[in-house]
Amino acid sequence: MAAAFLKKIKPELFVMDAGSQVGQRAGTIIHEYVIDVMREVGFDLSKQTRKQLTPELAKVANKIIVMDEKGNLPDYLLGSGKVTFWDIEDAAGTDLAFHRKIRDQIKNLVENNLSS
Repeated sequence: MAAAFLKKIKPELFVMDAGSQVGQRAGTIIHEYVIDVMREVGFDLSKQTRKQLTPELAKVANKIIVMDEKGNLPDYLLGSGKVTFWDIEDAAGTDLAFHRKIRDQIKNLVENNLSS
């Protein structure tokens, strides 16, 4: 969600989304609720697939936004000055209304922290 919002606000930037714990789900379509709530605000993520963050991607990134527990951070990101943590609740196993809440929270964070 954050990548979609940032791409719209700053189309000149190269923005990529990737998860630190994608594992076996890499290459699969993102959760249907994420697709639904983003469609509600004008984004088509229906072809968006999960990508695994790698040490190589982290090395070339200027900024890495993490929306996970600090304890789940991969070793290659420990102590990196590129990492910013956003306190976003995990939406796994929640309903559509909760996904809307998370979407709005992420949108607000992107607009207030990454748009300048």
